[in-house]
Amino acid sequence: MSLVPNNLLLQVGEYIKSHLNEDLSVASLCKHFHITRTVLQERFKAFHSLPIHTYILRLRMEKARDMLIETDESIKLIAIECGYRNARSFLKAFKKMWNETPEQFRSLQRKLHRNKSSLLVVKS
Repeated sequence: MSLVPNNLLLQVGEYIKSHLNEDLSVASLCKHFHITRTVLQERFKAFHSLPIHTYILRLRMEKARDMLIETDESIKLIAIECGYRNARSFLKAFKKMWNETPEQFRSLQRKLHRNKSSLLVVKS
């Protein structure tokens, strides 16, 4: 296996985190970091304990989850902010990851927040 410095693999991870709304194909990452596809995929998985596409998907889904909780942005805008070209592919990925649609997730989170808030009022 080719030697790739750990700091380069950290840079790839940080680049992914700060560019989640952009094209993060393996080919684009290879071009950006001047590294071959095979070396990037093998070393990234060894270093981060996840295949690169799974790492990207998890970060995008965590960002989507946070945006659904913290904002009132539309599902379509959240999809775009998380790197999806259309809401349909975002909905499919979100449901596969969290076992519910973004709308169901947001609705449940709001109910939980309202219940938590009402408990705080009662305690006061």
